[in-house]
Amino acid sequence: MIFNLLVKTLYRRATIIAVSEAVKDDLVTHFGLRKHRIVVIVTAVDVQEIERRASEEVTCTWDSNAPVIITAGRLHLLKGQWHLLRAFAEVRKKMVCHLAILGAGELEGYLRGLAQELGIEKEVHFLGWQENPFKFLSRADVFVLPSVSEGLGLVVMEAMACRLPVISTNCPGPREIIAPRGSEEFGMLVPPGDEKLYRGSDPSTKPELAMADAILQVLSNPVLREKFISAGLRRLRDFDRGVFLEKYRQVIQSVSGNVPLRPSRYLR
Repeated sequence: MIFNLLVKTLYRRATIIAVSEAVKDDLVTHFGLRKHRIVVIVTAVDVQEIERRASEEVTCTWDSNAPVIITAGRLHLLKGQWHLLRAFAEVRKKMVCHLAILGAGELEGYLRGLAQELGIEKEVHFLGWQENPFKFLSRADVFVLPSVSEGLGLVVMEAMACRLPVISTNCPGPREIIAPRGSEEFGMLVPPGDEKLYRGSDPSTKPELAMADAILQVLSNPVLREKFISAGLRRLRDFDRGVFLEKYRQVIQSVSGNVPLRPSRYLR
């Protein structure tokens, strides 16, 4: 409570940059900040740099003849990787494939144990934290973000830059990227799971089954896969560094010139 009051006091007259509408709403709802003082400028994505790093050589531990599902993020309660593991187990009942998990964190032991309980440990590859995750992303077939909660989901845009179709849980941040006008133009959205840590013997939940179905759709339909790859690359034009810098320039000019700030000028 003291922290919230301090934030509200310190930022009462400040112009605040939020990286997504979801973060802006959170600042308004939980910290009582004024909407008109907050401007949304989504983080830029350097597609050329990602493509350069994605082309670096790498030795993958999975069978290159089978499709690969990949995810990336801290192994943490809000990231929901166990829901993806359980969805992957459903997918494995219908087709041969592999799952690669980029990231490290406190849930690694639980996730490895869950993979064993599900009988999929030979098809699941824990890659840990990688200085260059893009070289792994670019060698997969579909990216899945299983987060329980997500404020932006920069990794969604990075996966798009690696020419991957994207499936994400329907959290506010990723939804802004995938469905900015309400429809799923740039990827697929599935219901988010909860924060309960399930065991391998527990029945699959409805969100997990929906995630498995989305994965199967993308992996079994080359036309759909290419559609989302192309759409993702188009979407990244909105997050070009030039666009990003111009928006910051306009905000700085508005503030320094004492020009009334109109956030709608900066929103996509």
